[in-house]
Amino acid sequence: MLPISLRQKLAIWLLATRPPTLSLSVASVGLGNVLAYQAGVFSGSLAALGLITAIFLQILANFANDYGDAVRHTDAHRIAHAPKRMVAAGLISPKQMQIAMFMVIFLCIISGLSLIIQAGVPLWLWIIFGISAILSAIAYTVGKKPYGYIGLGDLFVFIFFGQMAVLGMFFLQTHAMNAAILLPATAMGLWSVAVLNINNIRDLDNDKQCGKNTIAVRLGKNKARHYHAVLISIALILWTIYAIFHHDYWAIILPVLFSIWHIKTMYSIDNTKLFNIELAKLSLAVLLFVVVLFVQAA
Repeated sequence: MLPISLRQKLAIWLLATRPPTLSLSVASVGLGNVLAYQAGVFSGSLAALGLITAIFLQILANFANDYGDAVRHTDAHRIAHAPKRMVAAGLISPKQMQIAMFMVIFLCIISGLSLIIQAGVPLWLWIIFGISAILSAIAYTVGKKPYGYIGLGDLFVFIFFGQMAVLGMFFLQTHAMNAAILLPATAMGLWSVAVLNINNIRDLDNDKQCGKNTIAVRLGKNKARHYHAVLISIALILWTIYAIFHHDYWAIILPVLFSIWHIKTMYSIDNTKLFNIELAKLSLAVLLFVVVLFVQAA
């Protein structure tokens, strides 16, 4: 076997971070920053620290998922065109992934503490939030009873990507809370669950065989598509109500057009490779929704 070059090693670790999923973390925290900007309170340094922390947490979750599914042999028989998992493929050893996880946890702590201290909020309370985020990122597929294997992944994604990321970042920026921002925050949570649901529909047969009882496995493929349509539709309604209330009419057009096209596409495809493409499209589209909202606010 030929030795793996440094460039190949870096490429392997880059793939392990699952770049397509990182845009969703940026979108979630970015939305909290955009909402704070709309409220007239904004710090660029806080925004940067928030984005960095969110990216580290997402990478930690992805590393833990790669490791957890590999040691449980969930990834042993992945379907064709499914994204390669580095530990299961033998490209990264379990020990190496454990070390990488500890390193990313350290980075999460450093960036998270820097964010909390600079924001000037109660230290102990936000440390609890930070620890819960780290533990949740790991416990999705790691541990004796990972919550991702009993169908609770959707709930945790909704809470952390929607409520904690958006509302938390808004509070860190403004030191205040606004009931109206629950609308876009909830929409973000639902869009994030929808991204996870595409992943789970794609992996449904393999997960069912391995005892990973996601919502998609519990519902079956057809009902999981209905569930997906409901998630996208409710998110669109909440986003539209908020945008109309704030006269951000341009921020409505893209979500409406994309949602109609996306729901139709999800009902028409049954190919693993196409599910991968749709997952990436939804993640990037949500980020674009936030960018459009920011542009209009600016």
